[in-house]
Amino acid sequence: MEIPPYHLPQTMVKDVENNPRVFRYRFYGSKITELNQADLTGKTTDHIALPCLAAAVRVSLEEFIQAKRPMFYRAVFRSKFNHEAAQNLLRLPLSNDGHEITGTVSIILNHLDSDKYRDLVDGGTTLKKTRA
Repeated sequence: MEIPPYHLPQTMVKDVENNPRVFRYRFYGSKITELNQADLTGKTTDHIALPCLAAAVRVSLEEFIQAKRPMFYRAVFRSKFNHEAAQNLLRLPLSNDGHEITGTVSIILNHLDSDKYRDLVDGGTTLKKTRA
């Protein structure tokens, strides 16, 4: 698989570890690092600063692994004043054996402004999946 270079700053690659189940970032794009003010390369989803976002990411990853197919997500961020912004994400499965999902590639297709993002995440996050 070849990801176009202009998408790399908005790309995350996660390894799926078992016993216990952990999702570890192998690659965390520079735009995502800038947005979240943290580089999670080598760290797990447990290191996501916002507990509501971390929980939503883990739930969506578990569903994704069970589905075993590409999926499109729309992450909706709400401010405490009920303002919303959405981020679209394409998630693709990786497998070492062609059967078991051992990793994921996620590409954010539209990026939020970092100042607006910080204002929004205080109100919570939901991830809605659709078929890719």
